Amino acid sequence: MDLATIVLSLSLLGSTIADVETMRYAISHGAHEINPVMRPFADSRVQMYVVKGSMNLGVAVLSHRMRHWPRDRRAWKLYRVLGWALPVLWIASQSAAAAHNSRR
Repeated sequence: MDLATIVLSLSLLGSTIADVETMRYAISHGAHEINPVMRPFADSRVQMYVVKGSMNLGVAVLSHRMRHWPRDRRAWKLYRVLGWALPVLWIASQSAAAAHNSRR
């Protein structure tokens, strides 16, 4: 595993923790989960971590594969860009959710 994959994975972990913990805090202060995917799991911290952790694992594995095993030479640049963009956008979305949750 290369350094970039480790850094991206740790960033995914950090943004997930921020999102889940700020959501749990907001829920305990009267908020509710508006994300329809996460709404069934909003009452359980463990379930939220399992679901988000599974999604993060998928993003990390897909990103790593896209950055290191392009299918053909012409698509190499596209795979490389998408391999970086996917986790960065995922981290940004979770961080934005955490920032929104903490305003409550």
